[in-house]
Amino acid sequence: MAGVSISESSITRAIVRSALKILDDYSSVDVAIVGAGPSGMTAAYYLAKAGLKTVVLERRFSFGGGIGGAASHLPSIVVEYPVSDILSKDFGVRLQDMGDGLFVVDPAEMMAKLATKAIDAGAKFLLGINVEDVIIRDNPPRIAGLAVYWSSIQMANIHTDHSSLNLGLWLMPRGMMRRS
Repeated sequence: MAGVSISESSITRAIVRSALKILDDYSSVDVAIVGAGPSGMTAAYYLAKAGLKTVVLERRFSFGGGIGGAASHLPSIVVEYPVSDILSKDFGVRLQDMGDGLFVVDPAEMMAKLATKAIDAGAKFLLGINVEDVIIRDNPPRIAGLAVYWSSIQMANIHTDHSSLNLGLWLMPRGMMRRS
């Protein structure tokens, strides 16, 4: 809106109100996925699509895990069947058939499409969050939550109390699954 003067404090209040609502909404979830690499984003898509309240916690300030620079730091990565079918059919990633059952994909396209589909399915990504520990409770013995810190706090080597999430199921990168 032309001619409208917006104060800096109005901008700050809008950011803080929105961020606190998101953190409150996602302090208790059905599923917490630790890591926003390709496995984490794929799991987030399918779980959110199934109607589970899903949050992805990533210590970096971006998603994609190690695929951003690809294994050789070149702008191509290789996938095989059945990953090729999942990427093309469920996520719309373009494949280049290299023969012998090998397919090449653009890592930037793959990261963007995995993240977009997961977000559109209802998954929430929280970037810059480091999972420090699990929270264990008795009666019955179970993992009841995750202790988390902002990555910038950890990088600054500042001591602070952790925040926590309550959850039903948590997933680790590379597809390892744990049930609470």
